[in-house]
Amino acid sequence: MTLKRSDFRFFHRLRVRWAEVDMQKIVFNAHYLMYFDTAITDYWRALGLPYQETMHQLDGDLYVVKATVEFHASARADDQIEVAMKCSRIG
Repeated sequence: MTLKRSDFRFFHRLRVRWAEVDMQKIVFNAHYLMYFDTAITDYWRALGLPYQETMHQLDGDLYVVKATVEFHASARADDQIEVAMKCSRIG
């Protein structure tokens, strides 16, 4: 299934830092999940719900059960990329 931009609710833009690229000067795969984690925090901030305070009030936390990464091209140092997010299910 190919995802379209319109399938997502939130976009987080970031710039690739030098420390995130490998010897080939492309983003090392593991960093993409770190980008998702950063985007989730920004999503909560955009909703006006500070993550730590909200989780404390809900007496819970969020857990990623499944993450899918779809590569279209390699990101390189100093590239600007967008992390697209949507929640498929809660519970």
